[in-house]
Amino acid sequence: MSKAPAFQFYVRDWLSDPELQMTSSATRGVWINALCFMWESKERGKLEGTMEELAKILNSTNGDFEQFLKDVETHKFCDVRICNTNVTLINRRMYREQKERENTRLRVARLRSNAKCNASVTVLSSSSSSLKENIIKEKTSFGEFQNVKLTDSEYQKLLSLFGPDQCKEKIETLSQYIASKGKKYSSHYATILSWERKNKNKNSKSW
Repeated sequence: MSKAPAFQFYVRDWLSDPELQMTSSATRGVWINALCFMWESKERGKLEGTMEELAKILNSTNGDFEQFLKDVETHKFCDVRICNTNVTLINRRMYREQKERENTRLRVARLRSNAKCNASVTVLSSSSSSLKENIIKEKTSFGEFQNVKLTDSEYQKLLSLFGPDQCKEKIETLSQYIASKGKKYSSHYATILSWERKNKNKNSKSW
């Protein structure tokens, strides 16, 4: 599978991160370049090389790169491992989110594969229209407690509406609520949209 051409960059997170904003402009410049190279690396979220090599590819002077490493050690906005002159930078958030996207892709692929298998088994006793309906309605479990049920179509719509991070957050919120309250909903997709609409109405009234 080809790599996605872009990663999620949250401007508010970048501007409001107190640890990051305590660093110099040079450090922040090195860090944003590092994020880009981490995304393009073979193992996303990880960047390795000697101090000289990393300083060169990150378009930084040796002095600025050494200061960047000191800032990372002080403010902890990423993990750094130093062994002699070799340096490893690790962005655990990028690495984790990439794994979650890959797991989601595999889950959707399995769902589609299972749907095709089910269709081939029941084709002799069902019409083509009813087969399509059954495939569309088949749901997959999501969330920490695997209690949020969504069809492939519903999940793709949520991704389109909210993006991967907010979509995951809304699913996890519903999953935890169902687990703690024992609530039952006829449509988890409709529940997420309903909650989002209520939040927007609530926020609009506060102005």
